[in-house]
Formats: sequence, structure tokens, C-alpha cells
Amino acid sequence: MGHSRAYWGGISAFVVAIPLTVWVGNSAPPTQNTNVATSSCTATLSGSQYPEMVPSYLMWEAFFGDAVSSGASLLRSIGLTEGEANTTRTAGSAALARASAVRNGPQAAFDVDTEFAASEAVLAARDELILQFPDALFQTIDSSAKERGKQRVYTLSVPGHRTNMNGTIKCVLTISGREHAQLIPEAEMWQDHFEVYAHAATIALAGATQYPATHVQAIQQMRLPVPAAELTKFIDIARDTTSSIERARANGATPSEIAAVVLHGRSALLRSVSHRTWLTILRDVAKTREGITYSFPPSI
Repeated sequence: MGHSRAYWGGISAFVVAIPLTVWVGNSAPPTQNTNVATSSCTATLSGSQYPEMVPSYLMWEAFFGDAVSSGASLLRSIGLTEGEANTTRTAGSAALARASAVRNGPQAAFDVDTEFAASEAVLAARDELILQFPDALFQTIDSSAKERGKQRVYTLSVPGHRTNMNGTIKCVLTISGREHAQLIPEAEMWQDHFEVYAHAATIALAGATQYPATHVQAIQQMRLPVPAAELTKFIDIARDTTSSIERARANGATPSEIAAVVLHGRSALLRSVSHRTWLTILRDVAKTREGITYSFPPSI
């Protein structure tokens, strides 16, 4: 599984993208015979084999569906109170209704990416839970969603193409974050984004304990026009998350464990800044996502 990342160069060149192709996995890329005729196919992804690659909205949409259809039993079984279960089910039910309305509404007949809008509705409900519940409680819900997700095989919203790979015909899907943003794994884009700002901050600090005012002002002018205090908080979380990723890697963490570290940093950021600042950060993250080209594991 490989993906290209758009890295933003240097302290003063936040808008310069430098593409870098990275192959993710323990083996070399499989050989493809490009002379074999290809046809469209349904791309799938195993939640048990590749949990860190599952697009978040697919996992949460399935979990919300289970939570709503099971009454309160599923959520009560993982330790939620009746009130907490009702809050979760209400958020999930509303998200499912919004996603369905988008997919089946009149706009679906036009050239509009309704799947992205549906994914946004689902993830907005997930973020509501992050904001409403203490971290430990949300982690309980999140862990349940992930465990149930490992039992699923997900159908991706974009068709792949059949390709002869080492003598076996498989369904291959490579997507661009600009065209199919909903399928880029959240942990991938947030890790890239955190690392860019963490690296720039480390250079700017040069051993000091406070960010130079010129560094903060440059980011405000070119990338994130948000209050300095909230920008500093964002940079702190980016650095802390990046350091946690490095420690996790050094300790032999799995890709799914590293993804969990990244998304925990995202949750901490969501809780730490105003809604207006959060929306500005999301727009900035979207620029990182647009620069990613992601290849999912071939499926049969």
C-alpha cells in the first residue's frame, strides 16, 4: 500500500508542496502487468487486516447503525449509562438520516460528490461525541467501534480496476485526496499535517522555549489566520503528537496503534480550540489531504 504525500517546505515556505512517494508495507510493491485488459470492479477492504486504513466515516456509519438498531443494549453493554447511550444513539440516528438524505436527494442526480457530504455528516456526529463526553468515555465508544469494525469487510465508494498482479487478477484502487477526500484515512492526513508543523516549529525554536513571534505571525498570514494563543496550542499538540508517534514506533507499535495516537491528538485539538478556529484548521488540513494519493491493498 503506497501513498504520495505533499509536504510543505521550510519555515517560510508553507505554501510550497514537495511531492514524496512513500511505499507503506513490509514488502516491495507487487509487479503489475499493465498489458492486461482492465475492467471496473468493486474495491473492498478488510477491517481485520487493515484497521488503520478503513475510512473513518465507514466505520462510524456502521457503528451508528448498530447502535441505533440494537436499542440501548449495545451501548449499555460497554458501560454507558442510559443517558450516555441515548445521547450517542440520537447523534448517530441524526447522522444516518443526514447521510441518507444527501445520497438520495436531488443533488445526487448531478455531478456532485454526495459521498463526501455523507461522510462529513457522519464524522460531524462523531465529533459531537468527542466534545460532549470526557475523553475516557469517548475512548470506550471508539474502542467498541474499532473492535466491531474489525469484523467487517468494507465496500469502498469508488470502483477499482482489475489488474494482473503476479499472475493473479485483483481489484486495485488508487485515489486522489482532491477527488475522493472521504476515502483518505484520517490518521494519514492528520499525521502528515502534524509532522509538517512540528518540524517547522522545531527549526523555529532552535533550542528556545517560546515560539518566535515572527514564526507565529508567518503562519497566521500564510496558513492559519487564528488567534496566536490557539495557534500556539495547535503547534504544541502537533509537536506532542509527533513525539508520541516517534516513541510508539520505537516501541514497535502496529500501524493501527500509531493511527490511534494520531487521532487522539486530533481529539485533543478539537477540545482545545474554538469552533471557528477548528473550522480554519480543517480547511488547512484539507490542503494536506488534497496532496495525498493513496493506494489501498488489492482485493480479490
